[in-house]
Amino acid sequence: MDAAGKNVVIVGGGDTGNDCIGTVIRHGAKSVTALEMMPKPPEERLPSNPWPERPKVLKTDYGHEEAIFVYGEDPRVFETTVKNVVTDEKGNIRQIETVKVSFKEGKLVEIPSSEKMIKCDLLLIAAGFIGYED
Repeated sequence: MDAAGKNVVIVGGGDTGNDCIGTVIRHGAKSVTALEMMPKPPEERLPSNPWPERPKVLKTDYGHEEAIFVYGEDPRVFETTVKNVVTDEKGNIRQIETVKVSFKEGKLVEIPSSEKMIKCDLLLIAAGFIGYED
């Protein structure tokens, strides 16, 4: 796998997604977009998240910082997921259709008329971690 010169989309906003961002930048990716289905966390700790709880704040890690340096902006797109993958006649990914999402009554729902097409030559899935084992 080689990300050089490719438009890369990474699905997942955790540590693995951050590692993917840093790696594809070093491979020479043309662009990087990182999709995160969760809302953007606040910049500072909210009163509803007091010490000694783990702070639920926006974390900008090394991959995000590298992307900001190389491309001039944070690659993360919050409250967004992949709705459809568009391929060419040979089955190569060319674009993805994204959609904005939110949580209603604990369920993930699409926001009507929020679809957007993004160029994509390489799609990496870095999602699925749901917690530590006991």
